[in-house]
Amino acid sequence: MILQSSVVPGDTKPLPLRFLVKAVFGSDFINWSSVRLFGKAMSAMFIPKEVFESLSKVEQDKLISDIYLSALPISARTKDILFDMYISNLSIDETFPF
Repeated sequence: MILQSSVVPGDTKPLPLRFLVKAVFGSDFINWSSVRLFGKAMSAMFIPKEVFESLSKVEQDKLISDIYLSALPISARTKDILFDMYISNLSIDETFPF
């Protein structure tokens, strides 16, 4: 098993407003559009810039598709995404000292 989106204890960053996250992750079209428009910028959250830029355009597009578009339909995961972001990921700092 490979964890696509895991979390470890550490500094908690401010979270975006819940209604915005729910709008983006609650709509398959909005999520798909965001990935298509901002996929390259979004990749910086997970892939070092130097690594991403060393890939060809075709490889970059495939990577973005494999990472982000594989989650579609995102609306089937909205409830779980919100739970992870606003409850379980935050509680890891409280119960698992690093």
